[in-house]
Amino acid sequence: MKHAPDLVFRDSSDKPFRLSDDKGRLVLLSIGNAASEPGWINPLGHEQKKYEGSGLAVVGVWVDTGGQNSLEAYLSSPKVSKPDYPIVLGSVDDAQAFGPGSLPMTVLIDRSGRIAAFQSSDGTGADPLYCTYEAAVKALVAEP
Repeated sequence: MKHAPDLVFRDSSDKPFRLSDDKGRLVLLSIGNAASEPGWINPLGHEQKKYEGSGLAVVGVWVDTGGQNSLEAYLSSPKVSKPDYPIVLGSVDDAQAFGPGSLPMTVLIDRSGRIAAFQSSDGTGADPLYCTYEAAVKALVAEP
């Protein structure tokens, strides 16, 4: 497994969010933009609650060129449920640093900062790991 890139994103207050600050925790990244199906953002909140005491951090990464304004417009759509986890601002280059493919992408980073699972969309905009990431999360949660 390769190490996750040490990217620095920005939150809605323009404060830095560095991936390496979460080393020692499991991090599940959901990376998307305005072209992504509204469902890309919703299922992960369930995982956040389910594994809350296990050191799992779920983070959304918005890579649309419209930045915070386009994120707010996206989240205000009646088709999109506002997530229970933070969404930070990144770029398409940030997303491609994890691996090639189409958005949305899902990345699971283990406690030592390695990419444990990566999946990009098939180009339809659907959530790429909707059915498969839970098994990977369960396995990593069980590790000491």
